[in-house]
Amino acid sequence: MGPKRTDYASIGIENYWVVDGARSVVHVFGEPVDGDYAQVHTVRFGEPLAVPGTNATIIID
Repeated sequence: MGPKRTDYASIGIENYWVVDGARSVVHVFGEPVDGDYAQVHTVRFGEPLAVPGTNATIIID
């Protein structure tokens, strides 16, 4: 996903989302460890997406 992902992980940004409109997906990166993210989830548009750190769920379409 490019240099921003590792930059954000390196400074401890807990969650990083990348919306890929061309592929109709959202990549959700979490748990920064040693300059990268330990967890990666990909969710298709229209599917429920849990918002980390909350009880909220959203749908991106």
